[in-house]
Amino acid sequence: MRMPIRVLVVDDEPEQRASVCDLLAGDDRFEIAGEAADGGEAIIRASEVRPDIVLIDLMLPGMNGLRAISEIRERVPDAKVVVLSGLVGPERIFEEATRQGASACIEKPLMFGRLPETLLDIAAG
Repeated sequence: MRMPIRVLVVDDEPEQRASVCDLLAGDDRFEIAGEAADGGEAIIRASEVRPDIVLIDLMLPGMNGLRAISEIRERVPDAKVVVLSGLVGPERIFEEATRQGASACIEKPLMFGRLPETLLDIAAG
């Protein structure tokens, strides 16, 4: 596993994006490769920066995160996609995200306590 793990953070809420970036930037095992606020921008940024992990919210303006997953996986096949969702009871959506190519799904309320370790596990394969 290459260190630091390069992460693209995709969320339409600037505060949420900043919180995730701050959390990961404070850990020398991670590097913020870039940020995006919608699915279309996520595809472009992922193609440009070629991150190890794309951390993407599902509820995005324009192209939502679910629709962007397969395109990201096609353009950057080595990147792992991790879905974040603030939805309650997202099992069906998480199943669809996995079918689209997501490696894992994390509920936002549970995220901060386990995000770094979850990303390390995913990067390790």
